[in-house]
Amino acid sequence: MPTPTSERTSFSWSDRILLLSAAGILFLTLFPFHFISHERVSGLFPFFHGQMREGKSSGALDAFLNVLLFAPFGFGLAEKLREKGKLRAATLASVWVTGALFSYTIEVLQIYVPSRDSGWGDVITNSSGSVVGYLGYELYGKWVLGILGEIENVLRSFLRPRTAALLLLAYFGIWFAASYQLQTTTRLRGWDPNPILVLGNDTWNRPWQAWKGRVLSLAIWDRAIPDQAAIALTSKATDAAAVDSPIAAYGPSPRLLQQDSMKFFPALAWRPAVGPQVQAESLALQGQAWLVSEEPAPQLVARLEKSNRFSVQITCIPGTSGEPDGRIVSIGHPAAPGDLTVRQKGPSLVFWFHTPLSARHAQLAWTVPGVFTTAGQARDILYTYDGSSLSLFLDGKKEERPFRLGAGPALARSVRRIKPGELEGYSDIYYALIFFPAGIVLGLAARKTGGPGESSGTADWLLLGALLIVAPWLLEILLVRAGSRPFLAGEADLSLAFFVAGALWINAGLSPMKKA
Repeated sequence: MPTPTSERTSFSWSDRILLLSAAGILFLTLFPFHFISHERVSGLFPFFHGQMREGKSSGALDAFLNVLLFAPFGFGLAEKLREKGKLRAATLASVWVTGALFSYTIEVLQIYVPSRDSGWGDVITNSSGSVVGYLGYELYGKWVLGILGEIENVLRSFLRPRTAALLLLAYFGIWFAASYQLQTTTRLRGWDPNPILVLGNDTWNRPWQAWKGRVLSLAIWDRAIPDQAAIALTSKATDAAAVDSPIAAYGPSPRLLQQDSMKFFPALAWRPAVGPQVQAESLALQGQAWLVSEEPAPQLVARLEKSNRFSVQITCIPGTSGEPDGRIVSIGHPAAPGDLTVRQKGPSLVFWFHTPLSARHAQLAWTVPGVFTTAGQARDILYTYDGSSLSLFLDGKKEERPFRLGAGPALARSVRRIKPGELEGYSDIYYALIFFPAGIVLGLAARKTGGPGESSGTADWLLLGALLIVAPWLLEILLVRAGSRPFLAGEADLSLAFFVAGALWINAGLSPMKKA
């Protein structure tokens, strides 16, 4: 006897749930997929060598999220095994063992990802999540799959190419309008209109935190600097002279450090005032006095807000690597946290700048460890911002880890406390949220006919095809206009990949006969 349509549909959902849950687990646990080999791994089995810690810092929320992450995987696997006639006990054991092995494999891989931290606690909570998924299937599986099957059948009954095209036009219109507004959070807005430049300190009420060391030079641009030019600037290469002149430049000699050679920023003066003999000494900042612009520079804020880009280069020599939090450079109101700050936190270099996205999240600072490990070593530091992506160049080398703001992080901020190391992941998830469901609509509509010119008009298929190609590129154009950032062809390609993946996913587990 043929399998009823509703039952066939529920069977296909096991493949879909397994595919989606496995892909989600791998993305959320191994992102940014930057694997390196290092000495802390010995042997083929970290299980026996202790590279995976018996316990790592995690709270109840982390444990709950680990369980939740693997619950859909256990649900889909349980449905697949029960579909094949496996007994409950055998299914439970298989789900638990598979979840534990899958989690263990991920934890081993995380040893090779510098931004990740593996631990046995995750294996326990993840495998427990698989068991929770199994229990969920036994208790509510048929009801959940029945509802999913009915929704799929209803959508399939009316989603012809023309209907799908009109639905997607409205869908993209809503998402694109929201994306435009979210992307505006990356703009340089909300800065103090009369900023003060400070070298060495920006907290008058906490002078003991004043940075100690020497600032050799400082330059500021109102534009982003290309990678090759930034590498040349920070490596003192001969072709660095070809880089456009900054709008403000101090140094490179102690005598010139107090005067802006571009006449854009006011001259710098000591606060508190110091005697002429102290001023003559190599302008070392010892924490008792710091350099402050004699007047505000409102023209700086106007230039940066107009271009929505900046670059800041500073050459400095730290006096010690043990300072708790010493600010090297600050631009902003003298009695408040700066709108742009470069500081030393122990051996780490920390950068923060003001946008609507980061304004309420002071912790959204880019921390690069190990920059100031050697006291007395000169470091040439250049930050450049192109409207959404912040890049760091240090002594002629570009920091590989990205720091990218955008619509994805802006949306994530509404549901959780965003972290600098996860910014790129938020962007990828954002594109998936938009284009994966759109691909599902496209995949359902494609079941109605074998191709253009059959039951639906050629014009309907052309409209669907145009949406598939044009929508990802149109979104990128809107984001460029909203945030004044460069056009990112790779992001458009990623959106297209999610679009196609959604269409393929909704048809996973269906034979050609079932699709008809």
